[in-house]
Amino acid sequence: MLKIKLFLLFFIVSYACSAQMKGEKQKDVMNEDNLFLRGEITEYFEGDLLPGTVVKATSDGKVVAQGASDSEGRFELVLHFDKQYQISFSRGGFVSKKMTIDTRGVPDHKHYKCPDMDIEITLFKPMKCVDMGLMAKPVGRFVYFPKKNVIDADMDYSGPILASVNDMLNDCVEQLEEETRDEERKKEEEVAKAAELAEQKRLEEERVKEEARRKEEEAAKAAALAEKKRLEEEKNREEAEQKRLAEEAKAAELEEQKRLAEEEKRKQEEAKAAELAEQKKLEEKKAQEKTKAAELEEQKRLAEEAKRKQEEAKAAELAEQKKLEGEKAKEEAKAAELEEQKRLVEEKTKSDELANQKQLEGEVKRKEEEVAKTAELAKQKRLAEEKAAEEAKRKQEEVKAAKLAEQKKAMKRKRQPPKKIKPTYSRVNNNTPRTPRDSRLVLKTVIGYEQKWDPVKKKWTKKPIYQDVEYSPH
Repeated sequence: MLKIKLFLLFFIVSYACSAQMKGEKQKDVMNEDNLFLRGEITEYFEGDLLPGTVVKATSDGKVVAQGASDSEGRFELVLHFDKQYQISFSRGGFVSKKMTIDTRGVPDHKHYKCPDMDIEITLFKPMKCVDMGLMAKPVGRFVYFPKKNVIDADMDYSGPILASVNDMLNDCVEQLEEETRDEERKKEEEVAKAAELAEQKRLEEERVKEEARRKEEEAAKAAALAEKKRLEEEKNREEAEQKRLAEEAKAAELEEQKRLAEEEKRKQEEAKAAELAEQKKLEEKKAQEKTKAAELEEQKRLAEEAKRKQEEAKAAELAEQKKLEGEKAKEEAKAAELEEQKRLVEEKTKSDELANQKQLEGEVKRKEEEVAKTAELAKQKRLAEEKAAEEAKRKQEEVKAAKLAEQKKAMKRKRQPPKKIKPTYSRVNNNTPRTPRDSRLVLKTVIGYEQKWDPVKKKWTKKPIYQDVEYSPH
């Protein structure tokens, strides 16, 4: 059982490694007149092996061999003389290629001397700039050359097509690189535009905040001025009211003093009139009773009258002086009372002004603290936004530097030259070894790019590096 498993494993590995096409096998036709076609399939730009590429050979409209390349991208075919073959190479995600091999015209006695064929096929992925009409044609044609007794590439046909394909692919690479640069430039412009819009938005927000702060300050100033004006108006109204009350009190006091003076004068006049009437009555009675001593009495009366008048005048003068002193005392007391009221009013007004001023100063200080706090928060936010913008810019520069480094690395990386295929010798016929191929195709191939700084355009430019490489026809 173990032997059977080992045999099956060896058979599977051998089958996978040989990658022999479905059709005639080399070992079965080793002693017949035929050609062996061996080849390797790689990617055009990077030189990577392409295993699993479908290889199909047709002759007279019939498929004579079909299969896929092995894990190393190799394949083998058996070709017969006096036939015309069309070989196609196709793989998913790559542009297919065709080639024709014409084995007609080889003399029978030279079949065993005609060397086998080793070729290298390169495939590339589809691109917008690739001319699919050009790729629909066979890119290589192999015919028999009698002088050299070899089946090799017809350069009159293959050379122009291969040159056109190489030029087309180089143009495509340059176009793709230009498109990549345009996309990167557009992205950089979009990033710069977004940063500019963010900066404009930040400036607009700062302007709006500054406008709001200015309006708040103006509103606070207007409120302070309105409050000050209101306090002044209230103060003026209180002063006017106090002045009006003082004037009314003074007028009432003067009116009362005038009334009292008139009342006192009226009483004095009535008392004087009553006294005169009484005296007149007594005098008439005395005149009746003492008619004899009228002259003496008259003289006495006149003396007494004069004396009385003097006393009354003196008493009146004293009363007037006393009255004036009382009025003066009252006026001084009134003035002192008014002065005290005025002092109290001034002290109250001063205390109210101090209280209002302290309240206003506290309100202004609170608003100033709020404005300072708002400004500090705005400043912190602006610093945070600037820091975030600088961080984003730094990251963009790092990404850009990484891309440039990767581009430089890709530019410096040279395309690996194809593997040199060792000359192989086929089966022995008439004890004569088969000679290796003595004719190969030499093409100018791009093996890398040289990067230079253009001082006029102020940018890096890439110039392809060409090298004559010995290739098998494509």
